[in-house]
Amino acid sequence: MPSTTPPRFLMYLAEVIAARALGPRFIRITFGGAGLRDFVCSGIAPKIKVWLPHTELTRPVTAALDEIRANSVMRTYTVREHRPECSEVDIDFVIHADGPAGRWAATATPGQLLLLSNAAGSAAASAERMLFIGDPSSLPAIMTALRALPRQATVRVLLRVDDAHERCELEDPASGLTEWITTGTDPAALTAAVRTEVSRFAPHYVWAAGEAGTLKSLRRYLRGEAGFTAASSQIVGYWRRDTPADIYDSEIIARAQTLAQSGRTLSRQEIDELSLGEPDPASAADPTPLSTTTQSHP
Repeated sequence: MPSTTPPRFLMYLAEVIAARALGPRFIRITFGGAGLRDFVCSGIAPKIKVWLPHTELTRPVTAALDEIRANSVMRTYTVREHRPECSEVDIDFVIHADGPAGRWAATATPGQLLLLSNAAGSAAASAERMLFIGDPSSLPAIMTALRALPRQATVRVLLRVDDAHERCELEDPASGLTEWITTGTDPAALTAAVRTEVSRFAPHYVWAAGEAGTLKSLRRYLRGEAGFTAASSQIVGYWRRDTPADIYDSEIIARAQTLAQSGRTLSRQEIDELSLGEPDPASAADPTPLSTTTQSHP
């Protein structure tokens, strides 16, 4: 379930320790250094903001963080793993030629410096049966969530891809829980697959993330015919087909600012669902101060 307490916002100077390819479209970057000694990471699928420098950052570690941030582009990701005993953080990047984050990750080398925020995710859901729905962009969040769930939880995962070439080898525990769905670009194909899975598995809680247009269609089914509420489902768009990440992010921020200026207090769920357009009125429970929590497409 969504956390009701907004996390304190912190910033850390991090160093690239290692970069490892996980397949043709994924690369795992390990960050570390003295700046992450007190790094804060909490919750399921914790989100983290990453400030990627426009040019290689060679300033000393005492450089003003605000100055570094002003010369960087910000993206939001999910922490893949946090190892506090050695002050290291892993983040998985999806490689796309049209995105600055993907281009940076493809050429990242040990010793490069950048900024990270603290990481915070949802509090652990108490549901016994949980259905996760995503695509390659949300796979890191799903993997992180699966590792954090209680042992008694029964889980199914549906991963949507345009074609079979996008599939990748999955690590435990997802390898035995996942069904790949090849849908092309038709949003109705995913909704049909989810309808079948909901009927068969009868989940108590649904978590869905990925391409915004596809999820907007899926949300209508989940919150309508399927009967899920904001308390029993979380839906967030990470990217939108044929839309550059900068434009997609700026549209979400503009929606949030418009609603904030009108005096409306948004729940954390509503903030997430700004990525799909206007938030579903059903997600208005649990109001929290407005903040940016969207996940960026690389």
